[in-house]
Amino acid sequence: MAHDFIPRRDCDFVNFSASFSARINATPVAFGLTPAMASDYAALNATLHSAFTRATQSITRTTPAVGAKNTARRNAERSLRQLARLIQATPGVSNEHKQALGLTVRDTQPSPVRRPVERPRVSAKLLFGSTVRITVQARKSLRRGKPQGVAGATILSYVGDRPPADPRKWMQTNTTRPRLDITFDHVQPGAVVWIAARWFNPRQQAGPMSEAVYTHMQCQTLRLGNDVLRLAA
Repeated sequence: MAHDFIPRRDCDFVNFSASFSARINATPVAFGLTPAMASDYAALNATLHSAFTRATQSITRTTPAVGAKNTARRNAERSLRQLARLIQATPGVSNEHKQALGLTVRDTQPSPVRRPVERPRVSAKLLFGSTVRITVQARKSLRRGKPQGVAGATILSYVGDRPPADPRKWMQTNTTRPRLDITFDHVQPGAVVWIAARWFNPRQQAGPMSEAVYTHMQCQTLRLGNDVLRLAA
């Protein structure tokens, strides 16, 4: 959720409004505003300050006074947001001027997308037959999840006694989830299935490959029409 530059508490908003009004009235053109715009807001700010004072003094704090304070705040906040949008949309207003007003300075330079440098941690658990549950997580975390700047993981699998050194010999499946179930069809009972993974960023640039883990198949899966028959090894 984006940060709202408007203070929530009434006392903080009153101070914020007073500072905002004073700055834009001193040099309205520097903020992309006209003197009339700044003057109109000064009137709203004066009404807000007066209403807030009456609503917070024990002698003058009444239900109508509180209602008038709430109305004055709504009017001032509505106008302030409109002026803030104009200021944000004016190319000539510097970030320093925006910060002086207490406005949010937008990041116009996107953060660079870097290739992942961390190796994920992988675990493989045989659920039944030839279906393996694969879990991928950051090495420095005990919880499942992707590191910052990572879009997903490429799951690499290989059936054989030893994992190949050539990455092209591995089967590859991309996922954005931390856990994935893969069924290895046509794999003999007792066969060794190796599992590894590597992160990739939003540009599909891959990071280094994890250490490989393995599990053994326990049964074969045969399909007879719509029925599934599993034969124990």
